[in-house]
Amino acid sequence: MKFVSKFKGLAAGPGQGVQRIRARRSVVSEFLQHSVYGKRTREWDAIVRLMQCIDTHQPVVVGPSPAPPKRLFPLTNSPYFPSGLFAEEAPAGTPDSAWWDIAPSTEYLKWYLPPAKAGAPPVARYFLPSAIRGELK
Repeated sequence: MKFVSKFKGLAAGPGQGVQRIRARRSVVSEFLQHSVYGKRTREWDAIVRLMQCIDTHQPVVVGPSPAPPKRLFPLTNSPYFPSGLFAEEAPAGTPDSAWWDIAPSTEYLKWYLPPAKAGAPPVARYFLPSAIRGELK
């Protein structure tokens, strides 16, 4: 079933107002609960940990409209974060076989990490529920 949120448009737009920040938090929580954790595993800790890594002052986008990037780099699984996390950039020297080709119809959540230092450009991250469900690769 396709993810629907009444705050999706507000969360994806630019700006840092209180309503946008609340909308972004709501969309992230709803998406994670809808996609995997709330339905199947009840791993609420994973939702909380992911939400702590999201800069809610930056847009939060749920797709496939717009389509995700054609290629994403899978981030290493860790005991603290779930599989299904991806980045647009990989470390230098990463072999071509490490990249995943992503279908334009893939459902995803895109957010930005909090800046590592003041003035640093935002770094995008993606969560693809289908990677957890074994529907990718």
